Amino acid sequence: MKHTNFYIKLIVIALLLTINIGGGFAQSVKLMISDIRNSEGVIKLTIYNNENSFKKEIPDITKEFAKDSLNNGNLTLLLDNLTSGIWGIAVIDDENKNGKLDMKFFIPKEGFGFSNYTFSKHCKPEFEEFSFLVTDGENNVTVNMFYF
Repeated sequence: MKHTNFYIKLIVIALLLTINIGGGFAQSVKLMISDIRNSEGVIKLTIYNNENSFKKEIPDITKEFAKDSLNNGNLTLLLDNLTSGIWGIAVIDDENKNGKLDMKFFIPKEGFGFSNYTFSKHCKPEFEEFSFLVTDGENNVTVNMFYF
C-alpha cells in the first residue's frame, strides 16, 4: 500500500509539472501590419530574440505569409510559437517573392517595417527600439510598413 501511494503521488507530480511546463511555454502574438501597398508577393518576417542576432542578421525564426487576407492595406497574422521574453520582428513586403529586400542605389524598392516602431530615420533601428515583451495573455504588436 505504501508503494502504491508513493507511485500515485509521483505520477500526479509528473502530470502537474508537464501541464505547467507545456501551458506556459509558447505564447500567441497578434501581429497587425498596416500600409501594405498591394497584394503582389508575400510578407516575410524575420524574428529576433536578442540584439546580437539582429546585428548579425541571423533571425531566430523566419516566416512567410501570403497576402490572401489583405484588407485595405492591412493584414493581421497570428504567431503562436513565441516563448515568453523579449522579441523583435522585422517585416519585408517581398513583392517579387525572391526572399530578400530589393535595393536600387542603396534605397529599398520594396516595403519594410519593424514591430511597434515608426520609421523616421534613414537607417535601421537598434534592437531595443523595436523589441517588445511577450507574456502570458494577449500580446498585440503593430507594424507600419514604409516605402520610399
